Amino acid sequence: MILVFSEFFRSSILFSDFRVGGFPSMSSDLDYLFLFGDWKLCAETGPVDRFQNLLWSRKTFVDHMKVYNHSYIYMPAFSMKTGTEPSLRVYYTLSDVGANQTVLFANPNFLRSIGKFWKSRGIHAKRLSTGLFLVSAALGLCEEVAIYGFWPFSVNMHEQPISHHYYDNVLPFSGFHAMPEEFLQLWYLHKIGALRMQLDPCEDTSLPPTS
Repeated sequence: MILVFSEFFRSSILFSDFRVGGFPSMSSDLDYLFLFGDWKLCAETGPVDRFQNLLWSRKTFVDHMKVYNHSYIYMPAFSMKTGTEPSLRVYYTLSDVGANQTVLFANPNFLRSIGKFWKSRGIHAKRLSTGLFLVSAALGLCEEVAIYGFWPFSVNMHEQPISHHYYDNVLPFSGFHAMPEEFLQLWYLHKIGALRMQLDPCEDTSLPPTS
């Protein structure tokens, strides 16, 4: 069983062994991702610019990483031009201090393949959300997938305000992501049983399906 957390929409993915057919194979590209131990737990943590892109003091970033212990950090160094320098800074920062984490660079072909896959199914955006990349990877690897936090609205089903986009609570730039289209596709996959979507607050890791 693997638990994946993505913080674009405070989203998480729970999946167990192997794969659902029809999705591009994961070579892979999961943006800024932590893989704990021997691939038992994954967490997508947010953008490097929280730490001034490591252009100044690196101590805060190194201290922040300690909570992840012996982990793999998966980054899009070659998937897009803007990701190259921050990814290399993370690699050299952790190498210089002898950190427990190992930095892995993602295969850029995975991001491209997943983008084409979802575009052919009606998601037209400049770039897919990080959460949808994570779902796609899970569906390409696993027999069972459960997701939480993929909700494109400003309030939850109980009309309570919810935050978005990592820690800054800022909505995506217009036209950059297509969150309603992504939600509809994920909801369709939930309805046909390809994954389980949790819409109410998730209190444990069993993630029972919602109706």
